[in-house]
Amino acid sequence: MGIISRYARLAIGILEAQIEAMGFTPVVHFELEGTYAMNGAKAHRHVLDFDAVNAELAAHPIQGLIKPEFWPCQWEWASQFEGQGPLKTAADLEAAMKIIPVILLRHGCDEVFIRPVMWNGVQGKMAAGSRKIFGPNESPVHIPNSIQVNISALNRQDENAIPENGLGERLQECLLKTSYECCLLYSPEEEAFERLSLKKKYDLALELSSPQDISGGHQGSIALYKELGKHNQKIGETPQLYDAESNVVATTQDWRPLSRVEHRLGSASLHYNPYANVAFALANLSDAIMLTQGDFTHLAMMPKETHTELPASLFGDKGAYALFRDSTWFEGKLNACADYARTERLLPTEAAPANIGGMLKKAMLDYYFLSASVEM
Repeated sequence: MGIISRYARLAIGILEAQIEAMGFTPVVHFELEGTYAMNGAKAHRHVLDFDAVNAELAAHPIQGLIKPEFWPCQWEWASQFEGQGPLKTAADLEAAMKIIPVILLRHGCDEVFIRPVMWNGVQGKMAAGSRKIFGPNESPVHIPNSIQVNISALNRQDENAIPENGLGERLQECLLKTSYECCLLYSPEEEAFERLSLKKKYDLALELSSPQDISGGHQGSIALYKELGKHNQKIGETPQLYDAESNVVATTQDWRPLSRVEHRLGSASLHYNPYANVAFALANLSDAIMLTQGDFTHLAMMPKETHTELPASLFGDKGAYALFRDSTWFEGKLNACADYARTERLLPTEAAPANIGGMLKKAMLDYYFLSASVEM
């Protein structure tokens, strides 16, 4: 995927320059889920020493931490924001996908998986009405693993701009429209579509949010977080006063610095390209900023329909490959931003090729071409 990454890095530079010219600094974070197998692991509890894992991970120039996730054999690496730009965030995810399996194997894991689904990963499901207590049903659970992209922006005062002038709502709206035809970017293998179907096939509605593949709100697959989080908890709540038994009796809430849009549709996969997905995130952020500023010049390229269900497969007439092949928004958006960057002299000509959108799109399609020829 080297040529995809090379073109996507150029696209990121172009989009950053355009967004900064509009008065904003883009902020992107990733969350990567994976699973492991370990001899002697209990069905309903983690056995990895995550403190020791993070101590070893800290020796690498990666800004992020790993922690236990919802399922007992599931882990999550989350990037930490320390002022790094989108390119560094993408590079960190690329490095994390290579380094974390090596570290986990040294800490007692027999196998480590970065894939959309871990089949028959654990036994048992959550009890009705609970997210912590396992019920009597001990049938195998197929664990879905995601790669999540969190998107926000800082204004000229270095304040979070997502709550301002409806920018968060605009960004969510843009992602709801573009995610259908661009699903090849974040669902890059056939098993990714099996992941999307687990909720219905295996009755995992209690464990997973989003009743539809593509849905909004703060609990959807494309979530806008403001005052409330994924589980209706208050965001940015800080204890201020405790009673004699150390119970919190007074709090304050400042959710604005933490407001963001989370794109939770991506599947964990070794075929997932962090740079291409950052370019996708920034292209949507650019459109959202332009719309809030009353600039509708790129609106004609935006997909007109909002879909609620993603395709059922990678290939086929209505599969992810065909949708991306026949789409125009991603390619056109990148080309338009490159033209702007050259015209306004934001970047030298070699850093903003005239057909960067077409080059990146072709590289993505070429990556799948041989497989697509067999399947279609």
